[in-house]
Amino acid sequence: MHLIRFPRITINHAVIIFDAKEDPKSIILSIYDPNQPSAPRTLIYDRATRTFNFPANDYFPGGRVDVYEIYKGWLY
Repeated sequence: MHLIRFPRITINHAVIIFDAKEDPKSIILSIYDPNQPSAPRTLIYDRATRTFNFPANDYFPGGRVDVYEIYKGWLY
């Protein structure tokens, strides 16, 4: 997935989603972040606001991000 914050670009990054857990309020996506490969990270989809939130880390202050699928499989 491509993570970006537009129009003020505070993040422009790609991650790999490998797992998801759902509850009534959100979907918590487990991701591989090549900038922090030591452990899985999370990306959270808030069902009420229909937005994605990416937690703060050493290269992003945290907050809402826009998310786009960039690759689904070799038959894409």
